This record gives sequence, C-alpha cells and structure tokens, in this order.
Amino acid sequence: MNCPSCGKKLTSVKSIIRGRGYKCNCKRKAIDKQIKLDFDKKEETMPETKTMEEYIKEQIENGFIDSKGNPLKCEKCLSAKPFKQVTKSIDGGCVSEFEALCQDCGHQMGYWSYGSWMI
Repeated sequence: MNCPSCGKKLTSVKSIIRGRGYKCNCKRKAIDKQIKLDFDKKEETMPETKTMEEYIKEQIENGFIDSKGNPLKCEKCLSAKPFKQVTKSIDGGCVSEFEALCQDCGHQMGYWSYGSWMI
C-alpha cells in the first residue's frame, strides 16, 4: 500500500487500517497543507467586520432604528408595528429598564436602560 500524500510504499498495513500514523513524514505536511486550505476557505467566506458607528449608520439607513436608537422595525420579520414594552426593572417607582419586543414574532428589537437604548 502507498501513502496517499507522497506515493511512497508504506511498510505497515495495520497502521493504515487502524488509522495510526504513516511510516513516512509526509502525513504532517499533508495535514498542514489541508489546514492552510481550510483556513484560506474560511477567510473567503467570513463577513466583513464593521465598526459600531458603521453598524448604527446602516441600521438607521435600513429603517430599523431612528437617530436616537429607538427601534422602528423588527430585523427578524420586518414588522413596523410599535414594539411591546416589557418592564425589567423599576427603581423608586419609575421604570429604569425595559426591553422592546416585536408584536408579531417576539424578537427583541432593543433594550432601554436608564435613559438610553442599548444596541
């Protein structure tokens, strides 16, 4: 039996059947080559990273939030209905934290805490 990487004749058939190492040194090179190919393929498919400012600007342009961060439209189902407010925290009789949920699908559209929206 020959090594699939370099074609050299292997001395131990048992090592191949049992999945153990080859008798030549090319297996390590083949594994390194495959890892590099897999890594290069992942680099091609990875999405472009954005800064927070770019993300916020994109959300505003697409109509998901307004300039103050208030949610306008659900990202999941694209519903433009007003959000459902679910209170999370009350301090001194005033709502200090709440989440905004989509009325149609229940997706969290935003989270308001102590005077500002969390993105």
